[in-house]
Amino acid sequence: MPSSTKSLHSLSVHNPKFQLHPLFWTSYHTSIVNCVFQQFEDDDLTAPTTFVSDPFSDTTNDAKRLATDVGPREKFVWVESMFRRPGSPIIQIDKSPYFSYHQHVVKYTCTDLHVFCIKKEQVVNHGDPIIGYYRYNASKERRKSFTPRRAPRGLTNNPVKRLYDIRYRRVIPPDWRQDPYLFCLILSLAQLHRPEGTVSLAGDIQTRLLVTHMSDSTYAYVYKADIPQQLLECLDNPKRPMDDFAFPNVAWIKILFKPYSTFADRLQSHLVCPGSEPTSTSLGGKKRKHD
Repeated sequence: MPSSTKSLHSLSVHNPKFQLHPLFWTSYHTSIVNCVFQQFEDDDLTAPTTFVSDPFSDTTNDAKRLATDVGPREKFVWVESMFRRPGSPIIQIDKSPYFSYHQHVVKYTCTDLHVFCIKKEQVVNHGDPIIGYYRYNASKERRKSFTPRRAPRGLTNNPVKRLYDIRYRRVIPPDWRQDPYLFCLILSLAQLHRPEGTVSLAGDIQTRLLVTHMSDSTYAYVYKADIPQQLLECLDNPKRPMDDFAFPNVAWIKILFKPYSTFADRLQSHLVCPGSEPTSTSLGGKKRKHD
């Protein structure tokens, strides 16, 4: 197939399993479009801190509770508290995120995704990334999808359960930190950040995704990608050729919760500072951390 005819539609035609619900994306899907998750050392992606936090704003408890709180619904409360501290350039967006394909919203794709942006008066200093927070629960959502209904009289439907268990194992990523579903959330952030109508933003759309996991009280994770507007146009019109842009890679880093007293500042430096995101063509020249 000539590269000039490559499109999301043609990929779906030649790869029948390509067009699945994002919750069931696997490395098979990201490999088709050459999207790579790459882990970087903390100092590879950290830009110099360009803000001064309020010395009277103590976020130690917020960071500790975010790391150790056993209540999943409370995680967002502590993230929001850190972002709302005095001097923070981050503000929450009162919009519901979505993932759209062929101009249709795909259901059940952005549950538990909370969205933030940079305050308008501080965009000049901090760039204009769209920021999301997600408490990782994709595996739980997948498990729900592969739970068979009860057999008559309340008995367990063992044959269907065995089949669903096989399907469930096929879509579980070896490393949840590189779950392709996270790329769906990144794309949804970029789609939300587009201006309405036909007016386009200048350049790529900066996305930042903060992720925590209930089983990990040591690290938080930040994902960074610059999404070409041409890719968003391809999602709107899957037959649009994809030969005028490079498919973005996803850079990710892990950030220690401890010391809790400095976590908010360290996190903010990764989320708001401009110029800290390597492009898709320069990722190969950076130092990558291997597990």
